[in-house]
Order: sequence, then C-alpha cells, then structure tokens
Amino acid sequence: LQYVELVLVARGGAKALSVRAETERYARKLRETSARFDEALRALRERVRSVEDVLRDECGVALGDVGSCPRRFVSRDDVGERAVDALRVAMRRDKTLNLLEGCAKNAAGEP
Repeated sequence: LQYVELVLVARGGAKALSVRAETERYARKLRETSARFDEALRALRERVRSVEDVLRDECGVALGDVGSCPRRFVSRDDVGERAVDALRVAMRRDKTLNLLEGCAKNAAGEP
C-alpha cells in the first residue's frame, strides 16, 4: 500500500512539473505572438489607407456646416468604382486593425 501511495505522489509531481513546463512554453509563445501582432499592426497602418483618408481623397468628403444640420459629411456625387473599392479595402483594414489591437493586448496580458 505504501508503494502505491509513493507511485501516486511521484506521478502527481511529474504531472505538475510537466504542466508547469508547458505553461511556461505557452507563455513564451504568447509573448512572441504579441510582438507579431504589433508588427502586423504597424505594417497595415503603413501600407493601407484609412477610411478617413479614402473618404477625403477619393470621395471628396469634407466636414462642414450644411444648412440646418451642422457637422454633416458632404461628398461629391461622382464617386466611381475605384473609390468604392478603395473604401471597401480601407474598411477591411480598420476591422482588421481593431481585431489585431484587441488580440495584441490580450496576448501581452494587458486588460
């Protein structure tokens, strides 16, 4: 009976050490992943225009007072397919940025 108790204690200790090693490995990989999220965020911001940039540059959107409705967006009427496609890409960029920012914070252990 004492032998069985010793075996069970030894197996529990080995399992605890194994769990600890795996947890440390997981935490290390998570920190590496967090750095990759930051790199991806930086690259995306540099390479793809924001929605605001596309609205201003492609659609001619200006923020100003219009009639009785102050601070309304005003745009040209002749917005083409290129502008719509650029806006679609920019919206995807913003959605991806939001996702990456949330993941980066969680991977880094930030609240």
